[in-house]
Amino acid sequence: MLIQFVRAVLTVYNAVIHPLRVTGKEHLPKGQGYILAMNHTSFRDAVTAFLILPNDARYMAKKELFDIPPLRWLITKAGAFPVDREGTDLTAMRTALGALKEQLPLVIFPEGHRYTDGQIHEFKTGVSFIALRAGVPIVPARIRTSYRPFAKVQVTIGAPLPPCGQPNSENIAAHTQKLRSIFDQL
Repeated sequence: MLIQFVRAVLTVYNAVIHPLRVTGKEHLPKGQGYILAMNHTSFRDAVTAFLILPNDARYMAKKELFDIPPLRWLITKAGAFPVDREGTDLTAMRTALGALKEQLPLVIFPEGHRYTDGQIHEFKTGVSFIALRAGVPIVPARIRTSYRPFAKVQVTIGAPLPPCGQPNSENIAAHTQKLRSIFDQL
């Protein structure tokens, strides 16, 4: 109930302050798990993903956000789980794979950090590892906005990138590079 209320408040807020325009929403798979991979320009990107996806979506979020008790409570209720970005976080990997096995959407920001220059930066390989391990597609979604008051938020969702083979280092690297190159075309 609380999450629906938060979603309604954020929808109204965004409609006035950051009008959201989404193209390509038809590319979001139905009835199966998938990863929504988004570029990361602001902390508001997670809110944008939250407004695009269904209530049961899961979100991989940096562990530092969980150090703030009220925020930890809210984002956990919204479907977020922590990831330690400095190493291989096996707990986060298991949580992500579990969500995908339950056929839930999973949001990952493959750049690993926020970049405010509007460019797409190098992707971490974890997103491809998870996709190949789970056998699910990655749906690329590029956000374009300044997030200044009354600035539009444009989200372009691309066609799903299907998994391609076993999660070995060669396939993971190739899959990550393919995903990264798709963002240049969005």
